[in-house]
Amino acid sequence: MPTDQPHAPAIGTMSPEYHFDWRKGFFILLGLFAFFLVHFMAPWADAVDPSGKAFALTREGKGAVGLFLMAGIWWVFEVMPIGITSIAIGVFQALFRIRSANDAFRDFMDPSVLFSGAMSLGFCLWKTGAAQWIAVKWIGMFQHSHWLVFVLGVAALVLVMTNFIMNVAAIAISLPVSLVIARYLGISPELIMYASLVTAGMPFVLLIGAAPNAIAYESRQFNAGEFFATGVPASLVLLAVLTLALTVLWPLLGMVRFITP
Repeated sequence: MPTDQPHAPAIGTMSPEYHFDWRKGFFILLGLFAFFLVHFMAPWADAVDPSGKAFALTREGKGAVGLFLMAGIWWVFEVMPIGITSIAIGVFQALFRIRSANDAFRDFMDPSVLFSGAMSLGFCLWKTGAAQWIAVKWIGMFQHSHWLVFVLGVAALVLVMTNFIMNVAAIAISLPVSLVIARYLGISPELIMYASLVTAGMPFVLLIGAAPNAIAYESRQFNAGEFFATGVPASLVLLAVLTLALTVLWPLLGMVRFITP
């Protein structure tokens, strides 16, 4: 007797609707490649601040940088559930001895796995010295630049870091180095602090950057890739507005931009 009921596929056969997502597969492998490439590379050169103090990047620090790249790729392109990526951060720290398992997974006692992953990555960058090494290397590139380029360089570093780690930590990492260089360039420390504080509170790029990002994500009206694609131009607009404030509004308000070196 004919029936309209669809027949279930025979045992051992693959459903015709199944297909391998090559895009996700590519970005999973890209993230792993970035991690292994950085983690197993030869030691990197020390970062040297203006006072001549050298900051070595340890094996653990190099692993933290690789983990930073891998997590960023996986979070942006949402190749797997974001919570799984967050858990993977702790697993990789323990598996490759970047931090002890106790330290890596202690961060996951927070109820939100998403922010636990972000906290774990942030502590990993901080405890291994990788974050300070990145800050010294990056800011040192602008120590002979025009004052505006230097200030925007500091702001850009804080803007990137605040999307991965707590905004307070992002400022604590970048300010000590930038304030030392600013003194040599004759730039007012208030100008550096203003630019850093503005960008530290604007994590527009990654969902892990702030609690409101994750709350909005729960609406399921957008994915991580769409959030990233919208956040990048929003961050560029922020830097443009900051430039206007530093060059036009700051002097109009009678604020000091330069000091005697």
